[in-house]
Amino acid sequence: MASLEKFREMDMVEQIGVLEDIKGLDQVELLPELIKIYSAEECDDAVDEMLYFTIFELLDHRAEEILAGIDNGNRRIRQLCIRKAADVTPKEVKKRLVKELDEGEDQEMVSEIIRALSYYKDPGLAPVFKRYLDHEDPTVVSWAEDGLDFIRESLK
Repeated sequence: MASLEKFREMDMVEQIGVLEDIKGLDQVELLPELIKIYSAEECDDAVDEMLYFTIFELLDHRAEEILAGIDNGNRRIRQLCIRKAADVTPKEVKKRLVKELDEGEDQEMVSEIIRALSYYKDPGLAPVFKRYLDHEDPTVVSWAEDGLDFIRESLK
């Protein structure tokens, strides 16, 4: 399938089949269209979830696309890409995530970013995690503590 322009017209079963095919064939070239569809939030919940996981899988080890997603104006795309950064931990993305924290993200995104950074297990991130140990959001504190724990474990 070269294009997804008729995707919205398909029934749910067809949409899920198309997404399975895209994932199975690793059709990365369709990422821009998939992101556009996912951003619109027009799909059935099951298809929406399938879109999420298709995009998530296609982003494997694609730091440039993850960075572009983090810069995307759509909150859902940004969140998906921050979560993917935790999954594949590309070095280029780590710097961008720290920069996002320094620029003052909203609380939900702070939690996502701290969580993503914790998976890097990078001793250089210890000062970042320590800054969030007294955060007002207990989830952020928990992820910061996990980040420090992951670093300790990686040094053993």
